[in-house]
Amino acid sequence: MFKQVFLMKQTHILFSLLLFFGSCINQKEAGNLEGTILSINTDDKSIITDSPALTNIRFVKLETKDECLLEDVNKVIPFEDKLYILSSLGNGNVYIFDNKGKFIRKLNKGEGPENIIYPTDISLNANKRSLFVLDFYRNIKEYDLEGNFLRKISMQEPFFALEAIGNDFLLFDSGSRSKADYYVRYLTETSENKDFFQKPVKSKFFASSNFFTPISDDKVLVSCLFSDTIFLATSTEKELFPYIILDFQDKGANTPQRLNEISNVGEYLKKAKQQKYIPGPSDLSIINDNLFFTLNGEKFYFARYDTKKDKITLHTKLMEGLPNIYKSTGRTGKEVIYAMDMPWLIEYLNENQEIKSDVINQLRTECKDENDNPVLFFGS
Repeated sequence: MFKQVFLMKQTHILFSLLLFFGSCINQKEAGNLEGTILSINTDDKSIITDSPALTNIRFVKLETKDECLLEDVNKVIPFEDKLYILSSLGNGNVYIFDNKGKFIRKLNKGEGPENIIYPTDISLNANKRSLFVLDFYRNIKEYDLEGNFLRKISMQEPFFALEAIGNDFLLFDSGSRSKADYYVRYLTETSENKDFFQKPVKSKFFASSNFFTPISDDKVLVSCLFSDTIFLATSTEKELFPYIILDFQDKGANTPQRLNEISNVGEYLKKAKQQKYIPGPSDLSIINDNLFFTLNGEKFYFARYDTKKDKITLHTKLMEGLPNIYKSTGRTGKEVIYAMDMPWLIEYLNENQEIKSDVINQLRTECKDENDNPVLFFGS
């Protein structure tokens, strides 16, 4: 019953916003898009292109030592002259490299209160100059930028992802609380909390990427597959507001009827592909005032919305000369970050000898050992 009430409310809100704002976006600044509607027609061939979505590419090869052998790269936070890296979800580690890829430090793992046990996310507060680790679902551990332990915040309920916002936190539950009705919790520095973003589907745990996209120290975008609305959270109001609504016309996977027919994220994505539906956006970034996200339906698109030209483009290729990577690991205000493990990269370079560019030639020179750490690609 709660699902039907939520979906009726969601439909009413969307219809009201459509009536009020129309089908066009009139505000051009990425930081000022609140409450606007972006219409996307995947049958319109004029907006689909094989040209790369990211045309400017640089890479950082992470140093390889016995003390910093990365299992994977799940998240990267660049800040000043350092890279803060979560290697993999749960069983991974938190590493600090410099911005040239030189290893600096790994946070200690163990049972002690200053150590991490099972990290699932990291975040950084620029004003406080603190690194936060969501550890074992119920603990937020704060470190200084050199990796020295400062304090621990304990929670009664488990969460999977976090983002610092002002002096507070946003927490995301992607199925870790099976009985909870909401995805997002706003946790204040005084441990008060409010829940938002009602779950249309109480599915089992699912791992998606980048639920939170910080756009300033006190503003964060919130997005999830099960919703076509990207929300804006602010530390001043401590609320979620509709930021931008994606209108996929009759192809949206998130209509009330279609959501009523699924029970978990695997079924949701399978049906979307079979029925040619478009799920909600994922992997959201803002790059130089452009909205950048991915759409995973019948086909996979890297979507770029140019806010100044009011133009949406769907790209089938991510970067020139490189294979598509379907999950980003981080972003800056100007770039999106992707990671490739060394065996995959070397195999691709060997099988595509005809590809020539300054970046590809440099990769061939520097990337020859399959046992080396992954390479980070920064694209804009």
